[in-house]
Parts: sequence; C-alpha cells; structure tokens
Amino acid sequence: MGIFVQDTHELDNGVEVNNYYIRVREIDIINNVNNRGVFQVVGICDCYATKAAREAEKESINTILVSIGTESLVDVYGQVYTNLKSKFENTTDDI
Repeated sequence: MGIFVQDTHELDNGVEVNNYYIRVREIDIINNVNNRGVFQVVGICDCYATKAAREAEKESINTILVSIGTESLVDVYGQVYTNLKSKFENTTDDI
C-alpha cells in the first residue's frame, strides 16, 4: 500500500521528480500523558522515484514524517495515509 504523487519534488541535487511513490515504512504510537486520551501517531514515510525502485529495494529519495494527535487508535495506517495525502495536491492510491 502506498501513494503515487504527481506533484513535482526537487531533490537536494536539483533534479526534479514527479509521479513518485511513497509508502509508510513505520508507525509509532506514543501515549501523551500530558494530554489524557490523546495519542501521538508518527508515521515514517519513504519516497521513491518509482514503485519499481521501491520493490527493488533501492534507496529512498526522501523521508517524510507525519505526526497526528488522535483519540482513536482505530486504523492508524488509514489516519497516517490520509494525513500524508493532504500534504500534496495530486495523489493516487496504490492499494
């Protein structure tokens, strides 16, 4: 599961990519004791030039952190993906 992003992204070396692929590599859940009933959900998302690059275990071109405060731990993957997609204008789901 991942998303294709059609937005243009400029790499540190100046190369621009679009229609790149992002997948959530890891999700951490932190119990925020100062804010009772609210959990901090952090998703570590890797960006790849293509889905094929991801499947071939190539090095990612970028990493994005998604952090959400939530009272519900139901479908945390869905929550992270929804928040991740909101950061871009044009995305397509890869289910």
